[in-house]
Amino acid sequence: MNHKKITLLFNPNQYFDRLIIEGIGQYLQAIQLDWSMHIETDVTQCVGPIDECLGDAVIADFDHPDIRERLRDYTKPMVAVGSSYENELAYPHRPFVASDNYALMNAAYQHLTDRGLHRVAFYGPTETPSTRWIGERERALIQLSNAQGQPLNIYRAPESGFNSPHEHISDIAQWLTSLDLPIGLIAANDSCARSVLLAAQQAEIAVPDQLAVIGVDDDDITRHLHRISLSSVVQSNQEMGYQAAKTLHLMLQGQTTSPNIIKFGPSNLVAKQSTEFTSLNDKLVIEAMQFIRQHATQGIKVSDITQHLGVSRSNLEARFKNERGHSIHHEIHQAKITRAQRLLSSTMLPTREIAELCGYPSLQYMYAVFSKNFGYTPKEYRNKNHKKKLSEG
Repeated sequence: MNHKKITLLFNPNQYFDRLIIEGIGQYLQAIQLDWSMHIETDVTQCVGPIDECLGDAVIADFDHPDIRERLRDYTKPMVAVGSSYENELAYPHRPFVASDNYALMNAAYQHLTDRGLHRVAFYGPTETPSTRWIGERERALIQLSNAQGQPLNIYRAPESGFNSPHEHISDIAQWLTSLDLPIGLIAANDSCARSVLLAAQQAEIAVPDQLAVIGVDDDDITRHLHRISLSSVVQSNQEMGYQAAKTLHLMLQGQTTSPNIIKFGPSNLVAKQSTEFTSLNDKLVIEAMQFIRQHATQGIKVSDITQHLGVSRSNLEARFKNERGHSIHHEIHQAKITRAQRLLSSTMLPTREIAELCGYPSLQYMYAVFSKNFGYTPKEYRNKNHKKKLSEG
C-alpha cells in the first residue's frame, strides 16, 4: 500500500515557507504520489507521543526552534528544511535541505562590487534563536569583505524592538548618515531593505546614487511597496521544496539518501532601481538625478529641475553632460520610458493608463516613442516580455 500521511510543518503565511510548500506540491504532481498532505503550523499543539501525531513522515521548517525541539525524539522518516550553517555541527542528524547563506550574500556582494561599490554595509535585526539565518548572513558577509580587505559596516536593530515604526526608521536613518557615501548596503531580507529605503528617504540620502540597496527574497507581495523598486537575491525555495519531497520519497522506499546536507544557492538575482548605481562626484548632479527619479513621470521639464536646484540651465547642462555623458532632457526621457517598460512587463494595466502614469501626453505619443526607440509598439513589447517569462518558467 503506497498511501502515506505526510505532515508539513510550515507556516504558509510566511513567504519562504509558502514557496517551499509549492515546491513539495510540484514533486507530488510530477511523480503522481498517493500522499495525504497535512499542513500544521503549531507542532506544540500535538498531544501525546510525537510519532503518533504526525502521520507516516514529516517535512519540517528547522529554522523554527520550537519545531526543532519538538521533533528531537521523532523516529519516523523526516526531512529538515531551513537555513545553512557555517558550523557543520549545527545541523541536525537528519537529511537537511538548506538555503546557502554564503552563496546568497556572495551574489549580493558581487552585484554591488560589479557596479563599482567597494564599501559595503549590512543591516538586519539582532539574531535570535528563531532568526539564526540573520547571523549566518552577517558572518558570511564578514568573510567576504575580509577576503577583499574591505571593512563591513553593520547595524543591528535591537532585539527589544522599538516603541513605534517611526522610531525604527529614524534610528536607521541616523546610522545611514554616519556612513561614508557612496556605499552599497545588503539587507538581511526584503523587509529590512524596505526599512532602509524609508530611512534613506528620511535622511535625504539619494538611492541609488549615494546608497545602493539590495535585499533577499524578491517577495512578490511587497516588492512594489516603495516608489524605488528593490533589487533582490532570489532564494531557491521551490527547488528546495521539490528536493525535500524527493528525499522523503526515497526514504519511504527504504533507500539511503546522500549527501545528508543539500545546499541550494540563489536561483536568480533581480536587479532593479535600488542598485542602478553610477559613480557620480558632482553633488548638484546627484540632486538632479534624485529629482528626476521622483518626478520624471509627472511631466517635468529641464526648467523645473533648474528652478528646484536654484542653478542656471547652462551650468547644470554642462555639469550633467560631464558626469552622465548626455543631456538632462535625455535623462528625463530615459526615466519615463524605463518606467513604462517596467509597468508593461510587471502589470496588466491598460496601455492608455500606463501612458498617463508615465507622464506621456497621450497614448499615441507613447506609441511613437516606443516605435522610435525599439521598433515596436508598447503592446508588442508587453507580448514579447510575457512570452519570454513563460518560456523561462
